[in-house]
This record gives sequence, structure tokens and C-alpha cells, in this order.
Amino acid sequence: MTSPFEEQQPDGTIRKGLFFRSESPRLGIFLLHPTGGSAKASLLGGRWHEQPDISVCAPEALGYNPDESAGQQNPRAWSSRCGPMAQRQLDDATYLLDLARRFKAQLPEGTPLCLVGHSNGCAIGFNQLLSRADHPFDAATLYAANWAHPKASVKAIPLLYMAGELDPIYPWSQSAFVETPWFSYQTVPTGPTIQAWIKATGSIDDGLGESGSERDYTWQRWVGDAGRAFEFRLLHGQGHHWPAGLPLDERLQQVLGPNNERLDATRMAMDFFRAQLALDEVILA
Repeated sequence: MTSPFEEQQPDGTIRKGLFFRSESPRLGIFLLHPTGGSAKASLLGGRWHEQPDISVCAPEALGYNPDESAGQQNPRAWSSRCGPMAQRQLDDATYLLDLARRFKAQLPEGTPLCLVGHSNGCAIGFNQLLSRADHPFDAATLYAANWAHPKASVKAIPLLYMAGELDPIYPWSQSAFVETPWFSYQTVPTGPTIQAWIKATGSIDDGLGESGSERDYTWQRWVGDAGRAFEFRLLHGQGHHWPAGLPLDERLQQVLGPNNERLDATRMAMDFFRAQLALDEVILA
């Protein structure tokens, strides 16, 4: 069952989002949308609501200018401290970590909580949430953002990171000047940030990784302490859109690049969580 939530913060701001609750969840998902997105678009677009054994908390960011209503000219955005959000002072991370802890406390005892972030949601996930020693997450899947200030997660967890090979917003191998409906900025290539993160993570030896190729993606995997994996997947024929087998209309494809409809990032995330957290009985839709 999907239900909205709304709560007033001490500073007077109103925070909103959606819960999707399973009667008997085996897994909790904390879902962070991209810039200009919404809780509903990420929940439905990724088909998270079709997974029968999970509960989802999908918070919604305030507008880039938090003193004004979010809309087409004031997109919802997280303060990731990188890219066009480098100078934004609103502290989203403290709120998100508190919400994630409260959500986890509502799950049945022992139920793992997994972080999923797309684009701006990926950036704040890595740079502002997983870098904190007290984060409550047991595993994470992050997609489509580079890591401008890579550093090791203080609390190592299994992590699947994915990038689109043809992503025009965060190009893989070269710097680019990116123009969005709201911001223009120079981005660094995503590829080198992956290697920088691996070298910054003391529990992973970048000389002991595995690699391989599937039909629609190339993968590399490093296994650190206690069998915790960091896996990277470069998705072939994919732009910036969350790859869940949903077609893009022509306007979105012009901005976000192509969508490989054979890819399903939600299923890949769920498969990764199931394998890393030994959740063999989780049902996948």
C-alpha cells in the first residue's frame, strides 16, 4: 500500500514523501530521486511498488530554492555538495539519515535497509550519507553520478554502482559542458572517479578485482573485508534515464540520452541485494 507522509521540521520547512509498505517485508529500500524528479516518479518509474517483499521510503527534496515552491522553474534537488549543488547550504543529509533510521526502526527486527539513489540522489548518497560512520544502511545501489570528492565509506557495505555508457549528463570518459533546463556546468568524466574511489577504499585491493561482460553491460567486482563487494557496471547503450525497461518519450531522450530497454536496474539492484545479504527467499517481480 502506498501512502504519503508530511512532517514539519524545526526550521519550519515541510518535508514530504511516500511510503510503500509490504505486509511482511524482507527488505527496506530508501529511495532518492534525481534533480527535478519526485518520490512518485522514482517509485513508479523503477517499478519498486511491484516488488512484493519490500517496503520503500521515498522522501522528496525541497526546491533548489527552498524558500519557494518546487516546480518546473525550481526543481527538487538534494544538497550533494558537488556539481551544481556544490554551493547549496541546505543540510539534507542530516534529515535523510534521521528519516532512514526511523524507517528502519519501523521494519521487522533484523530487516536490512538498502539505499538506492539516481543521479543527484546517487551523488548525495555517496558524498553525504555513506561517508558517515553512523549511516544505517546495510547495502546500496547508486546510479548515474560521478563522485567529485571520492572517499572511502567509513562503514563498509556491499555497493553496486552503475553508469550509462552514453550518459550525456555524466559522460563516462571525457569532460563535458552540460546544459540542463535549470543549470549549466562543467562535469568531470565518471570513469576516473570509479578508480579514485577504489584506491581510497582501504579494504579493497584494486589489483584483485574480477571483470566480465554480459549482453548489455560490462562489470568489474572487488571483494573486501568480510566478503563485502563493490561492483561496477557500465551499461551499454544507456543514457541518464533509470534503466527499468520503460520507454522514453522523444523529449526525454533528447535530454537524457538513449534508453536500452533490455536493461532493468531495479532487478539488478534487487539481485545484488539478495546475493550480498543472503536473502534467498526474497521474491522478485
